[in-house]
Formats: sequence, structure tokens, C-alpha cells
Amino acid sequence: MVWLDEIKQQPEALRDFCSELKENGSWVEKVSKMNFKKVLLTGMGSSLFACGVAECYLRKNGIFATSLDSENVMNTSMSLIDDETLVVAISQSGESPEVVKLTGMIENKDNLIVIVNYKNSRVYNCGGTVIPVCCGLENYSSSKSYTNTLAAVIAFAKVFVAKKDVRDEVIKGLLSAAKETERIFETEIGKEFGEALEDTGCLYCVGGGYAYTSATHMELIGEETAKFYGSRYTPGQFIHGPIELIRPGFNVLSFNTQPDFYESMAIVCNNVIEYGGKVLMVTDNREIKATDKMQVFYVDFEEDIYASIVEIVPFELAYDYYTIKKGGNPGFLSRVVKRIVK
Repeated sequence: MVWLDEIKQQPEALRDFCSELKENGSWVEKVSKMNFKKVLLTGMGSSLFACGVAECYLRKNGIFATSLDSENVMNTSMSLIDDETLVVAISQSGESPEVVKLTGMIENKDNLIVIVNYKNSRVYNCGGTVIPVCCGLENYSSSKSYTNTLAAVIAFAKVFVAKKDVRDEVIKGLLSAAKETERIFETEIGKEFGEALEDTGCLYCVGGGYAYTSATHMELIGEETAKFYGSRYTPGQFIHGPIELIRPGFNVLSFNTQPDFYESMAIVCNNVIEYGGKVLMVTDNREIKATDKMQVFYVDFEEDIYASIVEIVPFELAYDYYTIKKGGNPGFLSRVVKRIVK
């Protein structure tokens, strides 16, 4: 078993989540009746990053929502939690110490939802409403656990906003994403993007809206797998400072799947190319064409919220290819503790 095996398990893991959602999904009725005015989403690492998709969707639909890591919530923000606040705590392992401690501090469990993979974990059994991730055992850097966590937060956000059972809609979007992921596996994009990373000095990940979640996650995975120095930005943030750093060897991963950010992303890409950098772009916009300094890969999805599931896959494959070519062991964590609950 290697990291690539777990990446390639993503479509089946998504289908497992859909089966569980369709057949059980006991949380759906409860969440559809919730009328909280505020939603606080929390987690650590990639679990926190996945919160951004739900946060963005809730805000777009007029609901106040924010994401904070669990340590910050405990140390600075417990006063935010009142009877009008729903806390959504995410821990893929169910054993992240900060999330375990925080969920134990929430006295009214009716105000708590947990999104978690392992049933015999402390977070799963903390007393809150459980949305199961259903991805199975994972041993390397987050891949299928992350995409299934995205599936769970999307399902939660859709139900919470609709105030009704929208499982069929969500399942349709997720199954389409699973099929698109399998199509990506059949391409050579991992090799093409992986070879383009060979001259990388630093790697910046840029995306807006839902795609900012992808940029954030892929910065972390780039650090864990390929050992890249880098950071993540929205297009607007990138223009205010990092643009001064562009030079040969400065590469940008562009998550260009949000129409509201097409214009600002074009500004970012044009500047990166003008000042000697290179762009690797994933987009659904067929009007964008590749150049000698900008490689483009096209993806499809049902709705822009589902882009976060498919747009990371080409870069996961690229990181895997690049790291193996450099003699590394992609996805293997030698210093980060990844708690596995069997």
C-alpha cells in the first residue's frame, strides 16, 4: 500500500459515503430542523481546511458562519458559543487532541455536530450528532479522508440551508465527482504537472471562494509529500505582496473553478508569467488556453461547491509523481503524528 493507492480509492470512498447517506443518514432530519443563527466550524489540519467549503456555502446563503482551529476556539473564542450557535467539529481520526477536548467542553450536545471517520473514537462518541465520513482506514497524507470529509461538509451545508431532505441532490453531485475523478486517473496529468514542478523553488497555491479551501489543503499536502516551501492565497491577497517575489522557479498552482474569481485569477496568472514564474492551472473554463508558461487541465462538476473534490486530484497525482522521481516516499509522514484508530 502506497499513497497513490489511497488517492485512487477516493471514488469508491465517495460512493461508500453516498450509500451510507442514502440508506441511513439519520442526521439529515435532525439537521433540517435546526434554526441556529450562527455556525462555528472547527477542526485541525486538513479537517479545518474542509470547513471552508461549508463556511463559504452558508455565507452565500445569508447564514453567519466562521471557521477556527479548535485550539483557538478554546483559548480565545468560547464566548462566541451560545444557545444560538451551532458548533460543527471535524476530526477525521476522531482523536485529534484539540477537537477531543473542545467537544468535551460543549455542554449542550444539541448544539454540536461532529464529522468523523472512526466509530470507536472519542469524538465519534462525544454525544453530539454524528455525520460519518465512511472512508475506511487511511495511513498516509490525507487523501480519501479529506475528499469524504468534503462530501460530509457539503451534505451538512446543503441540508442546513435547505431545511429539508436534499440527499438525492447531494448524492448526484458527489457521484458525478467520483466519476470525474476516475476520468482524471486515466490521463497523464500527474506526469505532465509533476515534470513541470521539477524546477520549483517555492510553490504558491491560489484560489478564491470554494477553491481557497483547495489551495489551503494543497499547500499542506505539498509540504508533507514533496517538501515544498510555499503558501496559499486568494487571488486578491496574492496581488497585495507575494507578487513581488515572482522570479524563475516561482510556480503557482491555480485553482480556477469559481466564475466570480476568473477575472482576478487572470491578473494573478498574467503577472506570474510576466515576471518569470510558471502556472499550473485546473479550471472548468474552456476559454482559457495553455501557453508555454501556463499548463491547463480541464475538469467538470455538477456545481461549483463540488469543484473542491475534483480540482485537487491532478495536483495529488503530480506531487506523487514528482516525489517518487526525486527518490522520496510520497505521503509518508516521518515527523507529523497521524493517529490511526482501527
